[in-house]
Amino acid sequence: MNQPRTIDYEAAEKKAYKKNLLAFSKNPFTPDSIKRMQSYAKKHFFDIEDVMKKVKEDEMFARIFVKDPFRQSVHENEAASFIRKNKTVSKFKKLPISGANALFLHDGRVITKKERDGLNLSIKSIDFYWEVKSKNGETLKFYASHKYTNEDGGSQDNQYNEQRLFLKNSRKSKMGKNVFFVAICEGNYYNKPSKKESLSKLECMLNDDTSAQNTCISLAQFDDYIEQKSKLILEETPKRRIRKIK
Repeated sequence: MNQPRTIDYEAAEKKAYKKNLLAFSKNPFTPDSIKRMQSYAKKHFFDIEDVMKKVKEDEMFARIFVKDPFRQSVHENEAASFIRKNKTVSKFKKLPISGANALFLHDGRVITKKERDGLNLSIKSIDFYWEVKSKNGETLKFYASHKYTNEDGGSQDNQYNEQRLFLKNSRKSKMGKNVFFVAICEGNYYNKPSKKESLSKLECMLNDDTSAQNTCISLAQFDDYIEQKSKLILEETPKRRIRKIK
């Protein structure tokens, strides 16, 4: 049996932070950095000149203005790399989060930004797309929403609700039996009990929001999920009879 793959978000965060810190150390007064300093000065009623002077003198204070890896999609990028490394995955795409080419899920269908705007919907874009060839040669298509949520709180609850909405919209898929939707839920938040039940948030979603066409998983379960889905299609699809030519 192969050893299950793991993903280390903390190591990715540290790597990204060190890169940002090095860039900041070389030039702490880029337009982006100055913008963050101006926001800090305004919030705390300081003169911007005093803040910039303090940055030059105090390394610990200066680190406040180092670019936050959380704002650079570090977790999403790490998840994308993890999915790509599954040998059965092909045509993987990290989909745009905005713009004309962004894709959204509504009422069992994948729709464009133009369609979403026309329906006046406030839904988040789909993060990933990939394909898998089943053992009987069928193409399985997957659309995924990825969230990394490690702490409790208001914005984290919003991410949880967004994943549940993604599952709700995919539960009655209208795109055929070979199209699947995956809510990838990463971080300690999803393993903690729901406010209304003793089950974890991940377990609540599995019980209440999933169907044959969708699921919610952590990436630790990803390889098994892909393998199981491939075998399921193989079992459900009747064998074609080969007609002999006389």
